[in-house]
Amino acid sequence: MTARAWRLLKQLLRELFQIAQNSSEAALLFDAWYSWAHRCRLEPFKRLATTLLSHRQGILNGFDSGFSNGYVEGANSLIQVAKAKALGYRRSENMITIAYLLLGKLEHLPGSPFNTRCSVLGCAA
Repeated sequence: MTARAWRLLKQLLRELFQIAQNSSEAALLFDAWYSWAHRCRLEPFKRLATTLLSHRQGILNGFDSGFSNGYVEGANSLIQVAKAKALGYRRSENMITIAYLLLGKLEHLPGSPFNTRCSVLGCAA
């Protein structure tokens, strides 16, 4: 029973963001979801409902503005992967340079010297 309620509440919240076209539609769906989530017996969803209610106006504004921080989150994940691969940089300038190289979408850079022009089996000697 608890797992079904968890899935249902989570799915309804996802549908709110998929279905609503503007803030007025989102407000109706959000209020219905909040009412249900706040009355449920799942304490994590009660806390989530309270948190989302405190950010309600900002959430509804997002439907009309169309702005998202998705690009920034994607860029951050690329930088975090680069940090993990390097296991730390000696200077902060090196980290900034790597971030520019990863996220700058530069097209005029020379190719990697480690890439070969042909595969081992396909090359004619």
